[in-house]
Amino acid sequence: MKFSGIFRGTFAAGLCVAAIMAGAAARADLGGTLLSLGAAPSIAQQFQSQIASALGGVLGTTLGSLTGSLGQSLLGVGGLLQGVGGDYLDPTPGTANSVGYISWQGLPRRYVAIYPVDAPQGAPVFILLHAHGVSPERMANLARAGRLAADDGAIVLVPEGEGLHWNDDPTSGSPIDDVGFLSHLIDRAVADFGVDATRVYAAGYSNGGFMAERLGCELAVRIAGVGAVAATMRVGLAAHCSPARAMPLVLMLGNADPVIWYDGNQLFESAAQTAALWSGYDGCGSAMQTQRLPNAVKDGTRVVLTQFTACPQNVGLSLYTIDSGGHTWPGSSDGAYTTELGRTTHNLDATVALWQFLIAFNSNPS
Repeated sequence: MKFSGIFRGTFAAGLCVAAIMAGAAARADLGGTLLSLGAAPSIAQQFQSQIASALGGVLGTTLGSLTGSLGQSLLGVGGLLQGVGGDYLDPTPGTANSVGYISWQGLPRRYVAIYPVDAPQGAPVFILLHAHGVSPERMANLARAGRLAADDGAIVLVPEGEGLHWNDDPTSGSPIDDVGFLSHLIDRAVADFGVDATRVYAAGYSNGGFMAERLGCELAVRIAGVGAVAATMRVGLAAHCSPARAMPLVLMLGNADPVIWYDGNQLFESAAQTAALWSGYDGCGSAMQTQRLPNAVKDGTRVVLTQFTACPQNVGLSLYTIDSGGHTWPGSSDGAYTTELGRTTHNLDATVALWQFLIAFNSNPS
């Protein structure tokens, strides 16, 4: 497989995440105050009520102050990850991998590609976006993303943010154009792999999840569906989001996440408000059903799935709430994180669940 482009040199440190959460932080319950944006609050309140009922009580955990190493390290999740292969990609049987570079804005932008040994023409694409401070290799190892290439014939692309950070907020003032870079990455996938350009999906973890939602807002003509893990929606993005078409979306959030609060703050929407906003963008209304998933593994977590049931054709909207879940990728190894990030549920495999949701959609339905 040939890759064009230039090789990357040494870069200075990139952008920092603007939000460092400090001070006393008590979790609000699911009946907390919601932002007033059109019809979204009533949908969000109904959403919250259904989740609370499904769990048989109020979700949320009172957390102490974010101090010490955690409060100082929220500039990047990478420093809190451990044991996920460092910067070496764990091999997946039946797959091959390559590193490619795209020159964008005068910078050599790097990405890792994982694909079946005999990659078919017309394959779907899964773009996996890393958390801040996490290399593409570590992100792929954490999600065990090579399984999608081996088992489902997908082309998995794991690009690298400048300075290991994604410019996920259109109000940040950053000159880094990650939407343009990722659009060019799709062009590269079409040229090198002959992929199906109507089945390109984007999902990410933390900073990468916020970036995936920005793609859903600004690159809807090229993205068939979006997944966000440990990420809600930035307030700055919510003020600017106007998708060119309805965007299938699945969210996965822990209600004990010490980094991205389930109930939101001045920088991030709550989980319920995020789902309500996307319901408005997608025309899904307020009809929904909530179910508690089997608690097969007794790891101190429970998983609740809320699905909007009146979305238009070729659109879906779901949210997985991980009760007592932290700022982690569901189904990954407990040993991948330091304890500051909270619990990891093993009652949900995020990679598989994301794929099963997304693959049902395409960006150009006939």
